[in-house]
Amino acid sequence: MKSFKVLTWAASFLILAAILALPAWAGKISISDKVSAGSWAEKSGIQIAPLYLNKGDPSISFMSLDEATKQDLIEVMETSDVNQLLVENKGKKPILLLAGEVVGGGKQDRMVGKDLILGPGKIRRINVFCVEHGRWTSGAEKTGFKSASVMADKEIRQMAQPKGGSSENQSGVWDEVSKSLGAYKAAAPTSNYQAILKSEKFKDSEPVVQYFLEAFDNDPDLAGFALAYNGEVQSLEYFANPALAAKYREKLIRSYVTSALKNLSASKPVSLAALSDFAGKSLEDDTHRYKNDDEIVIESSGKDLESFELQTLKSALVHYARYQK
Repeated sequence: MKSFKVLTWAASFLILAAILALPAWAGKISISDKVSAGSWAEKSGIQIAPLYLNKGDPSISFMSLDEATKQDLIEVMETSDVNQLLVENKGKKPILLLAGEVVGGGKQDRMVGKDLILGPGKIRRINVFCVEHGRWTSGAEKTGFKSASVMADKEIRQMAQPKGGSSENQSGVWDEVSKSLGAYKAAAPTSNYQAILKSEKFKDSEPVVQYFLEAFDNDPDLAGFALAYNGEVQSLEYFANPALAAKYREKLIRSYVTSALKNLSASKPVSLAALSDFAGKSLEDDTHRYKNDDEIVIESSGKDLESFELQTLKSALVHYARYQK
């Protein structure tokens, strides 16, 4: 009898240990033929769900803008066109730049206009947008560009990308920058988007950011995120593999929180079923394919949604983002 109790206790302990060892995404559901989602994490009316690829591509590998900047392997220079910068990859590995990544300096801070790949040794012009409306001079400390390690909020990123990141979108980007500065009550003499980083509201958001960072910190299979607030799914995005996604995890979460707190008006929770509906809607009303030096970008639009997919020249997925209009 005593040995039976010992065995029962041991079995119970093993079961409990197995449950505790289960990853946070153990209850994930399929939301498309490519992607599954784990349970929502929720804080302050913001929901973020982890996304997982049903089959990733580990062969896709890039340096991020931040990595290239730290290793001095990318140079960003002014051109005669305010909506274009000249970028050079001085390394031997391709660099991935995402729409919404901010580079500070030059005559005016800019934001990358669309997802792109900068091949090894390549020099090319890229589409960018001003995110500092009131300055057009180079101060002593602003003669060159460096990654600001900042991803603009969802609305600004979304506004920039249509039509291949066309300069036609600049006024819309400025409008969204102005809304962000107003929502964060940021002191910005030059209407610089980065001024929100010094605002009290942004500083107060740090515990929310840390909550989500910790929620997804120990998840080696995470390939992207879905975002929901105000009772609706707002966006989802994922990368070719978890290793690539990990390079952008913190920047994206900060971007999501910034966007949500800018627009938050309700806290009605969103179900994973709603996320599945969001991911499954067809976007065939309008589709454009842009092929450039090192990448293909496919833009698709429907009644309520739009998406942007970055591929290699061999049509392999690198990054996918879908937004509510």
